[in-house]
Amino acid sequence: MSPPWASWQRPTPAWDATSLASALKTAAACHSAPHVRPLHAVLLKLGLSTSTILATPLAHLALRSGLPRYARELFDEMPRPDVVSWTSLITGHAHQGLHRESHALLRRMVGSGVGLNGYSLSGGLLACAGVGQGALALGKEIHASDQSTRLWRTGFLTCTQALLGSRQAEDALRLFVSMVSCGVGVDGFLFSIVVDACGELALLKQGMQVHSQVVGSGFEADVVVRNSLIDMYAKCGCVDSAKLVFKEVSSNDAVLWTTTISAYGKFGRVQDAVSMFDRMAYLGVKQDGIAYLVVLSACSHGGLVREGWYYFNLMSDGSSSVKMQPEHYGCMADLLCRRGYLEEALEFIENMPFDSSVAAWSALLNS
Repeated sequence: MSPPWASWQRPTPAWDATSLASALKTAAACHSAPHVRPLHAVLLKLGLSTSTILATPLAHLALRSGLPRYARELFDEMPRPDVVSWTSLITGHAHQGLHRESHALLRRMVGSGVGLNGYSLSGGLLACAGVGQGALALGKEIHASDQSTRLWRTGFLTCTQALLGSRQAEDALRLFVSMVSCGVGVDGFLFSIVVDACGELALLKQGMQVHSQVVGSGFEADVVVRNSLIDMYAKCGCVDSAKLVFKEVSSNDAVLWTTTISAYGKFGRVQDAVSMFDRMAYLGVKQDGIAYLVVLSACSHGGLVREGWYYFNLMSDGSSSVKMQPEHYGCMADLLCRRGYLEEALEFIENMPFDSSVAAWSALLNS
């Protein structure tokens, strides 16, 4: 079947700029590399090759088809490229790994006076990360051009998510340092994202550096940031550091307690996890289903059958307001299996008040 744009070889008055733009976007989505030059020829024939609304998707198609130089030639033919055109070209080059070209295009955009948006900035920041330099200088240049902190924030978030998605946490951290150095305000949400990145990749040194910036910026009491710090230290194997972060501030926030209990359980300090869970109850901090799941998991890893049954029964007999979930049963089944109580585990699974969970049966089969 011929593509919808094949009829362009026989242009009719029915084709207007809007319908042509729609067809070009369809072509771009199909990665129709062989059609780039023929489509350009049609636009030239129609006298529309410099139309921003048409040249932009065609340049995007050229980029996605591995023709970056051709894309830049199409872009340069536009008399007045708008922010969409600039952004498409900048981010397109960055995602193709052409970081130096993307970096240069962003500098051109800043110099042209066209207002930046979060997407164009994030593409440029990706380029800075790719070339390993220039983020700080570019940041100062953009910041000096009266762009808002909100723009930086949007661009940084978009860029960070892209970098973390490709496991480039160190590049994300480098951009974060540049952002702070440029004098752009950083809030607790941004700090938590960067700390989470350090934790996911177990980058202890970088995490400690960000922790210092958290303290210096006065966000050490922020519950979200503190929870991220506890989780980061736990994932890096520094349980004592996680405990210190927890102790530095008095808090009744259940998430902080639960994260710290989880850290103890994951690294074999089961008695500490159990003691902290009990203290949580004693102080009246609300224990939700996740908190119970965490302490049951700790009991399972430590082989504490008596304690596991105790916490499980607190939920099942109504002593707590927590609604039982399959995950709680799965943890209890795992605990019984780990301790060799296979018959009890089988009976337990068969008597579950809902369909037996995959986790419960897996625990039994693995035993």
